[in-house]
Amino acid sequence: MKKDVIVIAIYNNKGGIGKSTFAINLLHSLVTDFKREDGTPYRCLAIDNDGQSNATLTLTGKSEDEISETTENTMFNLMTDEDVLAKDCVINTKFENIFLIPATDDHSDTPDAISNEMDNTRIMKEKIAPIKSEYDFIVIDCAPTKDRNVYNALFAADIVLSPMETQLFSRVGLRNLLKQVNKVNKKRETPLLHYVFLSKVDNRQKTNNQKVKENLQTVLLDDFIDKGISLLSLYVKSLDEGYTAINYPSDNRGKIEIRDLTQKILEKINEELI
Repeated sequence: MKKDVIVIAIYNNKGGIGKSTFAINLLHSLVTDFKREDGTPYRCLAIDNDGQSNATLTLTGKSEDEISETTENTMFNLMTDEDVLAKDCVINTKFENIFLIPATDDHSDTPDAISNEMDNTRIMKEKIAPIKSEYDFIVIDCAPTKDRNVYNALFAADIVLSPMETQLFSRVGLRNLLKQVNKVNKKRETPLLHYVFLSKVDNRQKTNNQKVKENLQTVLLDDFIDKGISLLSLYVKSLDEGYTAINYPSDNRGKIEIRDLTQKILEKINEELI
């Protein structure tokens, strides 16, 4: 790696396209299928930047009430209380080498709570800076919004990964997403890398899938990743049963897809991130 830690935001302004599912599987693949140069496992931090708390509930196996009762500090506290440090918010997950800054539903109130703060889109970047050296990857799971929570993630990240469904693809929607990232890049010292890949691909629709891929490659060029995630029930089933696609015992198709996509992402990082 050219950097000691890579911060990745998982984001698209459309909902229901599998962002949290991908974030969880990406994290598990990183710590399971890939290693540091010295052969030791990666250490990863997940940041749940979504008030729906899907990543928190899945990674911990706890209910939101249990998280609230057993966790003193969550994303809301981190972002709204200047005395709360990131290290005070990190908790263990069910998965070895994956740690978490959890969220509960009050994180949806964060954008309003920080509205009067100076530099209120860079709070996350400043808060996580002291703990970045403890991890190889930090993955921020974002809500499908355009609020201050999302902009905090985009200023904190090195890379944005945007899943996109073939049936939801439109040039207008993609153009708006690209504009949003470009708007942030104008205010950053170093630009975000932004990669798009297809999610929930119905492999029966080969003609349509190929057409969408060609359109994306025309618009995005090298920023389109030609590895994706199929519309497989195992992604939902595995999480419902307490697994991920990486360790789901009865079907390894998801593991193969996620591993191949993660490998491609790592190749991009090594090629382009300075």
